[in-house]
Amino acid sequence: IAASAEGVVTAADGGVYVVGQNNGTIVLDQTYTASENGYGYVVRLDADGVPTWSTTVTPEPGGPLAVARRGDDELVLVGTANGGNDLYTAVVDLISGDVAARLESQTGTPTTTWLDVAVAPDGRFYAVGRFDGVAFGLSAVGGSDGLLVQFTADGNPNGAVAHSSSGADATESIVVRETDLLVFGSVSGPVTFDGVLQESQGADMFWAQYTLDMNFVAADIIQQGGAQYGHAMAAFGSSTCLGGFTSNPLDFGGVMIETGPGEGFVACIDAPAPP
Repeated sequence: IAASAEGVVTAADGGVYVVGQNNGTIVLDQTYTASENGYGYVVRLDADGVPTWSTTVTPEPGGPLAVARRGDDELVLVGTANGGNDLYTAVVDLISGDVAARLESQTGTPTTTWLDVAVAPDGRFYAVGRFDGVAFGLSAVGGSDGLLVQFTADGNPNGAVAHSSSGADATESIVVRETDLLVFGSVSGPVTFDGVLQESQGADMFWAQYTLDMNFVAADIIQQGGAQYGHAMAAFGSSTCLGGFTSNPLDFGGVMIETGPGEGFVACIDAPAPP
């Protein structure tokens, strides 16, 4: 049986919810069966790691790839469905077990996918990923473009932004704060942010800041020479942490991070946005 766990989020009582995809039968608190094409699931584990609840969440073959908690009683999921041809969002009611799902058909190849999701204080949520065709009224420019989409609290798309160079790009991580949001990812060439072209040497990390209404605030391409890929971002109070891959030592605000060729890194700075 092929199965994958793709995302995890803590529950209000110290347990966790795990989301992913499986092909076959997984025995949890109940016997959960999926088709051979693979369907998505949510599993709840208590604080001791004991499964207590599970449900199927994808109406077509596919599965969730990221999860965020909205309050104590809801989960927001994003992923792919229908063999990767549709982008999938869903809100799971943890009290009733109801799943409100939405599919966004797109043209392109199955490299189109969601990579992260975050929830705003007012219930809106934001998903990031990559796409290589047409989705949410946007047309990809290069091999694939980074994607940021805002959804209303009811799960309807309400604005989208592409992060586009002539090569392969991806918006891989998002942090939503009280009044703004930050996204982090990678680009393969020059990118235009709010009408201003920013140069890239190719395979560079980037970050961008927006208001919660998707108005552009600031952005920068982090050029360090060689290849760098941005994969994860977190914010803790006034600090911002980044994680990814680099082929060269990194200079973050005058602080050098010494790495060998082709190593992962985590860097935290005392600033509300990356340098």
